[in-house]
Amino acid sequence: LNLCDGEKKVFLIGGEALFAQGLGLAHTLILSELDFSVEGDVFFPEFSSADFCLVSRELVQGEIPWHLCVYRALKR
Repeated sequence: LNLCDGEKKVFLIGGEALFAQGLGLAHTLILSELDFSVEGDVFFPEFSSADFCLVSRELVQGEIPWHLCVYRALKR
């Protein structure tokens, strides 16, 4: 993350440790969310509604429907 210092926008695309480091710096979260559980060993870290507010949630149709969700930080 130090290499991104001074950049206007930075997109973190994984893994779990990078997500956890960037969560405290994020102004916006753009997440894909599923309405069912999946097996796996890497997940996006939990975050609080006290820190982020859902501003949009769009259903994306397809073989496996999912939601494109945008959250904004409440304090930054």
